[in-house]
Amino acid sequence: MSTPRWLPFGSVALALTLLATACGGTGESAGGGEDDGLVEAARSEGVVTWYVSIPDEPVQAVSAAFEEEYGIPVEVVRMGSPVVAQRFSTERDSGQSVGDLITIPEAHVIDEYLEKGWVRELPADQVDSLADWPQEALFRNAYFLVNSQPIGVAYNTEELSASDLESWEDLLAPELEGEIVTADPKSFLSWAELLRLLKDEYGEEFLEGLADNGIQKVDSAIPGTQQVAAGESLVTFPSLPSVVNPLKESGAPVELAYLSPTTGVEQYTAVAEGSPHPNAALLFADFLMSEKGQIALNEGFGISPLGELEGTLPEPEGYVAPDLGLALEEQGRLNELLGF
Repeated sequence: MSTPRWLPFGSVALALTLLATACGGTGESAGGGEDDGLVEAARSEGVVTWYVSIPDEPVQAVSAAFEEEYGIPVEVVRMGSPVVAQRFSTERDSGQSVGDLITIPEAHVIDEYLEKGWVRELPADQVDSLADWPQEALFRNAYFLVNSQPIGVAYNTEELSASDLESWEDLLAPELEGEIVTADPKSFLSWAELLRLLKDEYGEEFLEGLADNGIQKVDSAIPGTQQVAAGESLVTFPSLPSVVNPLKESGAPVELAYLSPTTGVEQYTAVAEGSPHPNAALLFADFLMSEKGQIALNEGFGISPLGELEGTLPEPEGYVAPDLGLALEEQGRLNELLGF
């Protein structure tokens, strides 16, 4: 199995604070092997600690669903991806092991952890959901793709309609001159990857055209989308469901359009070797791979590796898995073309 696309260690992950929701359970096992005693052993440990950079709302939803399923609380340590990764690394370097699982977009960092013996392989005889988990979403039998957020274009619905944004080339329209903002490509490598895809699709002249149309740079997708919702700009990209959805729910005139081609932000989960709650960690990993766990995590928010489950997002037309290594190589040139 090849190593997945990865983000650089210094990338800045989205740090979003969304409304916490709970997801109900049936009380029946979602996996994890009642027969082999994993559930009983996990319950005896009393808690599981999850280091994670996914936005808060889906994190709280899947944590609540797991606790309802098994009676085991999830202690969430949620921070920006580089901070989570650095904390995990610092603790392991000092001989500590606090986090039971870690979820970050930087797959190459998890590869480094695996080489150092800081994360473990997943035992098929204890993690029942492995039997049905797509092999293309499992890496080195140790970590797995847990969700993807597709990247789209956010627009103000009081000024524009979906028919105004059917192609990326629509962003070059004179009517949008000075009305487009974009997240700094240097802030998050997935943004650079989107630009790389657009360059390959339309040529360098497309990015130069965006520069000529007065595209403006903002720090991240969050303030860019907020500007559009407030009517200060008409369009922003890249944006994500976790950014747009809360604004829509508050009544803001903003919508997310997916144009082809596009890519996404992918998150990977690994179980720590020698963690304080090893059985609870395996049980939680098993739950994340189950249909129930995938629905709780991805409902209204992300694409599941298991496909289109209830409430999860479909893969947009023209979705391309990110190749963040190539994006890193081309990042400087992409910024030049945009005039940044």
